[in-house]
Amino acid sequence: MLNLTGAKRWHAFAPYAGVGFGLMSAAPGTTDPGGFRIGSNFIMAPTLGTRIFLGRALALRLEARDYWLRYEWQLAYYEPTDSTGGAVAPVLGQDVKTRQVTHNFTLAVGLSYLFTF
Repeated sequence: MLNLTGAKRWHAFAPYAGVGFGLMSAAPGTTDPGGFRIGSNFIMAPTLGTRIFLGRALALRLEARDYWLRYEWQLAYYEPTDSTGGAVAPVLGQDVKTRQVTHNFTLAVGLSYLFTF
């Protein structure tokens, strides 16, 4: 988290920005009825927010975060077969890209108490 006003506040506001990076994978033994396997994928979460100080140590926190997840569809979704090997209607059309990025936007409100040591 990068405090945009440093260690100071601007009219009781302390805006900040941040970004998180990570990897995601499914829990061992987790299966999907359709056979989809998430594998290991990259996640990025840019964040903007502010703390509004209600007193010396009490602050209201407002935050917007967007989790970006990259995933890849299995080729079996484009040309599926039934249990006997016969062709069935595709789950995804040919116009759907095999690799995609999805956004999960969140808004959060919280109450913070700042301790000094």
